[in-house]
Amino acid sequence: MTLGDVIKEFRTAHGLTMGDFAKASGISKAYVSILEKNQRPKSGGSISPTIETYKKAAAGMGISLDQLFSMIDPDSSVSLVEDKDIEVSDKHLLLKLYDSMSRKEQEQFMEFLQPFSALDLNDRCKLQERAETFLESPKYSQNKKSKNA
Repeated sequence: MTLGDVIKEFRTAHGLTMGDFAKASGISKAYVSILEKNQRPKSGGSISPTIETYKKAAAGMGISLDQLFSMIDPDSSVSLVEDKDIEVSDKHLLLKLYDSMSRKEQEQFMEFLQPFSALDLNDRCKLQERAETFLESPKYSQNKKSKNA
Protein backbone atom coordinates (compact mmCIF):
# COMPACT_ATOMS: atom_id res chain seq x y z
CA MET A 1 0.00 0.00 0.00
CA THR A 2 1.07 3.57 -0.64
CA LEU A 3 0.56 6.45 1.78
CA GLY A 4 -2.41 7.55 -0.33
CA ASP A 5 -3.95 4.06 -0.14
CA VAL A 6 -3.64 4.11 3.66
CA ILE A 7 -5.18 7.59 3.86
CA LYS A 8 -8.08 6.66 1.58
CA GLU A 9 -8.75 3.44 3.51
CA PHE A 10 -8.66 5.39 6.80
CA ARG A 11 -11.01 8.08 5.47
CA THR A 12 -13.48 5.52 4.12
CA ALA A 13 -13.48 3.50 7.35
CA HIS A 14 -14.09 6.64 9.42
CA GLY A 15 -16.53 8.38 7.05
CA LEU A 16 -14.21 11.34 6.48
CA THR A 17 -14.03 13.60 3.46
CA MET A 18 -10.71 14.75 2.06
CA GLY A 19 -11.40 18.10 3.70
CA ASP A 20 -11.98 16.44 7.08
CA PHE A 21 -8.71 14.55 6.82
CA ALA A 22 -6.90 17.67 5.62
CA LYS A 23 -8.04 19.54 8.75
CA ALA A 24 -7.11 16.66 11.05
CA SER A 25 -3.66 16.14 9.54
CA GLY A 26 -2.58 19.61 8.45
CA ILE A 27 -2.08 18.33 4.88
CA SER A 28 -3.92 20.42 2.30
CA LYS A 29 -6.99 18.91 0.65
CA ALA A 30 -5.30 19.27 -2.75
CA TYR A 31 -2.25 17.33 -1.58
CA VAL A 32 -4.44 14.64 0.05
CA SER A 33 -6.00 14.17 -3.39
CA ILE A 34 -2.55 13.92 -5.01
CA LEU A 35 -1.45 11.38 -2.40
CA GLU A 36 -4.55 9.24 -2.91
CA LYS A 37 -4.08 9.23 -6.67
CA ASN A 38 -0.35 8.57 -6.14
CA GLN A 39 0.61 10.57 -9.19
CA ARG A 40 1.63 14.06 -10.15
CA PRO A 41 -1.25 16.06 -11.57
CA LYS A 42 0.71 17.39 -14.54
CA SER A 43 3.14 14.66 -15.50
CA GLY A 44 1.31 11.59 -14.19
CA GLY A 45 4.56 10.40 -12.60
CA SER A 46 4.68 8.81 -9.17
CA ILE A 47 5.15 10.89 -6.05
CA SER A 48 7.53 10.58 -3.14
CA PRO A 49 6.02 12.23 -0.05
CA THR A 50 8.36 13.80 2.48
CA ILE A 51 8.88 12.42 5.95
CA GLU A 52 7.00 15.49 7.22
CA THR A 53 3.96 14.45 5.16
CA TYR A 54 4.12 10.95 6.68
CA LYS A 55 4.30 12.50 10.16
CA LYS A 56 1.26 14.70 9.49
CA ALA A 57 -0.71 11.77 8.04
CA ALA A 58 0.11 9.60 11.07
CA ALA A 59 -0.97 12.37 13.43
CA GLY A 60 -4.18 12.85 11.45
CA MET A 61 -4.96 9.15 11.86
CA GLY A 62 -4.00 9.13 15.53
CA ILE A 63 -1.26 6.54 15.05
CA SER A 64 2.49 6.56 15.43
CA LEU A 65 4.82 7.06 12.50
CA ASP A 66 6.12 3.55 13.12
CA GLN A 67 2.58 2.13 12.83
CA LEU A 68 2.04 4.04 9.59
CA PHE A 69 5.28 2.75 8.08
CA SER A 70 4.27 -0.82 8.96
CA MET A 71 1.20 -0.38 6.69
CA ILE A 72 3.18 1.02 3.75
CA ASP A 73 4.78 -1.21 1.12
CA PRO A 74 8.50 -1.59 1.82
CA ASP A 75 9.30 -0.45 -1.72
CA SER A 76 7.39 2.86 -1.30
CA SER A 77 9.69 5.84 -1.44
CA VAL A 78 10.08 8.54 1.19
CA SER A 79 11.74 11.83 0.40
CA LEU A 80 13.77 13.57 3.07
CA VAL A 81 13.56 16.84 1.16
CA GLU A 82 10.83 18.77 -0.62
CA ASP A 83 9.66 17.44 -3.97
CA LYS A 84 11.61 19.59 -6.43
CA ASP A 85 10.00 18.10 -9.55
CA ILE A 86 6.68 19.73 -8.77
CA GLU A 87 8.42 23.05 -8.31
CA VAL A 88 10.20 22.66 -11.66
CA SER A 89 6.99 21.89 -13.54
CA ASP A 90 5.33 24.88 -11.86
CA LYS A 91 8.21 27.08 -12.99
CA HIS A 92 7.84 25.82 -16.56
CA LEU A 93 4.17 26.79 -16.62
CA LEU A 94 4.90 30.13 -15.01
CA LEU A 95 7.57 30.90 -17.60
CA LYS A 96 5.08 30.29 -20.41
CA LEU A 97 2.66 32.67 -18.74
CA TYR A 98 5.44 35.19 -18.07
CA ASP A 99 6.45 35.25 -21.74
CA SER A 100 2.92 36.24 -22.76
CA MET A 101 2.88 39.33 -20.47
CA SER A 102 3.75 42.97 -21.04
CA ARG A 103 6.88 44.34 -19.33
CA LYS A 104 4.82 46.00 -16.58
CA GLU A 105 2.80 42.81 -16.00
CA GLN A 106 6.07 40.85 -15.79
CA GLU A 107 7.37 43.19 -13.07
CA GLN A 108 4.14 42.87 -11.09
CA PHE A 109 4.16 39.12 -11.57
CA MET A 110 7.70 38.80 -10.21
CA GLU A 111 6.75 40.83 -7.14
CA PHE A 112 3.76 38.55 -6.62
CA LEU A 113 5.82 35.33 -6.95
CA GLN A 114 8.55 36.26 -4.51
CA PRO A 115 6.70 35.21 -1.33
CA PHE A 116 5.18 32.18 -3.11
CA SER A 117 8.63 30.68 -3.75
CA ALA A 118 9.31 30.58 0.00
CA LEU A 119 6.32 28.28 0.65
CA ASP A 120 6.78 24.55 1.14
CA LEU A 121 4.88 22.07 -1.06
CA ASN A 122 1.99 21.67 1.38
CA ASP A 123 1.48 25.44 1.64
CA ARG A 124 1.69 25.83 -2.16
CA CYS A 125 -1.04 23.18 -2.51
CA LYS A 126 -3.17 25.06 0.03
CA LEU A 127 -2.67 28.30 -1.89
CA GLN A 128 -3.51 26.60 -5.18
CA GLU A 129 -6.66 25.12 -3.66
CA ARG A 130 -7.78 28.54 -2.39
CA ALA A 131 -7.04 30.18 -5.74
CA GLU A 132 -9.06 27.52 -7.56
CA THR A 133 -11.95 28.02 -5.11
CA PHE A 134 -11.78 31.78 -5.71
CA LEU A 135 -11.70 31.39 -9.49
CA GLU A 136 -14.74 29.11 -9.34
CA SER A 137 -16.70 31.48 -7.09
CA PRO A 138 -19.81 33.15 -8.55
CA LYS A 139 -18.55 36.63 -7.58
CA TYR A 140 -15.34 36.20 -9.58
CA SER A 141 -17.22 34.69 -12.53
CA GLN A 142 -19.64 37.65 -12.58
CA ASN A 143 -16.78 40.18 -12.44
CA LYS A 144 -14.97 38.39 -15.25
CA LYS A 145 -18.12 38.25 -17.41
CA SER A 146 -18.88 41.95 -16.87
CA LYS A 147 -15.30 42.92 -17.85
CA ASN A 148 -15.48 40.81 -21.02
CA ALA A 149 -18.88 42.24 -22.03
